[in-house]
Amino acid sequence: MTGRATACHAPWAALVVDDDAGVRQSLRLCLEATGARVLGVATGKAALEALDRGHFDVVFLDLWLGPEAGMDLLPELLQRQTDLGVIVVTAFASIESAVDAVKRGAVDYIPKPFTPDQIRLTANRVLEAQRLKRRLAELEEELDESGEPSLFETHSQTFRQFLQMAGRAAASDAVVLLRGESGTGKNVLARWLRANSSRAAGPFATANCPALSGDLMTSALFGHRRGAFTGAIADVAGKVQEAEGGTLFLDEVGELTADAQARLLRFLNDRTYERLGEARERQADVRVLAATNRVLEDEVRSGRFREDLFYRLNVITLTLPPLRDRGEDVALLADHYLAMFSRKQGRPALTFSN
Repeated sequence: MTGRATACHAPWAALVVDDDAGVRQSLRLCLEATGARVLGVATGKAALEALDRGHFDVVFLDLWLGPEAGMDLLPELLQRQTDLGVIVVTAFASIESAVDAVKRGAVDYIPKPFTPDQIRLTANRVLEAQRLKRRLAELEEELDESGEPSLFETHSQTFRQFLQMAGRAAASDAVVLLRGESGTGKNVLARWLRANSSRAAGPFATANCPALSGDLMTSALFGHRRGAFTGAIADVAGKVQEAEGGTLFLDEVGELTADAQARLLRFLNDRTYERLGEARERQADVRVLAATNRVLEDEVRSGRFREDLFYRLNVITLTLPPLRDRGEDVALLADHYLAMFSRKQGRPALTFSN
């Protein structure tokens, strides 16, 4: 196979929407062979309910669901989860219906009868396109933050030992708490941990806790239904769903409100959560990384941070050393950033003065 030959081993989820039980079974067996978690449903209503309960990467949608028109269902599916890859499957194939499906948001189109290879290759293309889109967004964010992907070279024995510990933490799927002063590189380390983990091919979602307050903080993490609070004019999925199958990074977790702390504790306990304004319980497969420059033990003693949440976050702790403890790396980092700004400014001859 081509395309996503390696990425197919990463967990992903497919929803099959077809009123023919035989087709649902064939697609399920074919997709499960690639490592997918597959749910089959027969109606549009059941499909929307499935999307409300959990996250899916790809939907295989029959254009004719008994009395229902799958084409009319397509926009509603995408409204539920905007990052869905919808593949239309139909025995009534025509150029017109294919064009119409793409106009409404489908990413591909397969006529019946189909072969297992057609299904697998099409799913691979969609998953690879999603992965590349996520990676591009992450690279753009990294460039916005630091000018280029971050440097992890070091001449410091202290930092080499730290990176060895970080490598062992990356290989685990446990919660990691990143501690250290402002400016020590906790955001950079979070991305490094993700890149060196088994979830490297999955999404990376960041929640900047100090930038939010009240219902907005809880909504940003767990999502909300339209009308859940003043200004909630549309459904929002939230960072937890955005990180499905990948990594969620909580930047400055010590800033979380009491409500957000309670919801996060529940999520860490059993990986379930609810959106604001919704009673339906949802599940998510997400690894959590958290960072803080606060002394959380002091926050617990003062009553500003939950003790039980602190212990759930403090499974693996990595404390980044400040640059003053890595004197051997000052010149290395200076050269790195000089080269970066030289490229950005188009001035390759820039050097340091004596």
